[in-house]
Amino acid sequence: MKCPEFISLIANICTIVGFFVAVHLLCIWKKQQNYGFERDKVFELELATDQLFKESIYYIITKRDIIKARLEGNFDRIYFENEMRLRLTNWQICLKEYDLKLSSLNVLKKNYDKEILVTATQIQNHFDEIVDKMHNELDAQKAIQDFDQKYIIQANVAKELVLTHLREIREGI
Repeated sequence: MKCPEFISLIANICTIVGFFVAVHLLCIWKKQQNYGFERDKVFELELATDQLFKESIYYIITKRDIIKARLEGNFDRIYFENEMRLRLTNWQICLKEYDLKLSSLNVLKKNYDKEILVTATQIQNHFDEIVDKMHNELDAQKAIQDFDQKYIIQANVAKELVLTHLREIREGI
């Protein structure tokens, strides 16, 4: 085999290998063309979840403050009505935002643990139960202690669990 034939053979082999590399890259590109979009959607859900948990805690803190103010005898009805209205409105806005972002994850057909990422309705029911328990507690001091010792810890643990799960989904994309 002479030098020009050898160079021609190498060029032909490189062309064939280049073709397969190009086809492989095309397949990878088609698979990952939504890569940034999907990561952004998961990140937006992380932000919405973080804000929802913060507003949920603020909402319950306001309820605790009402119970505490009644217990101490310095309850200002107008102030607390306005504060509860504000907290409830903010919480409902965050709940709707969370639901919208979770729906976008469903539309993208991303797999996630439905036990960890629950619907907005389930979250609303859970926090309403907490507020009802605090409100219906006959011993106001116990309601305040339960809040400080139990509900805040539960909310923070749930928040970390959900955010860790979302981070794993985002990093897995």
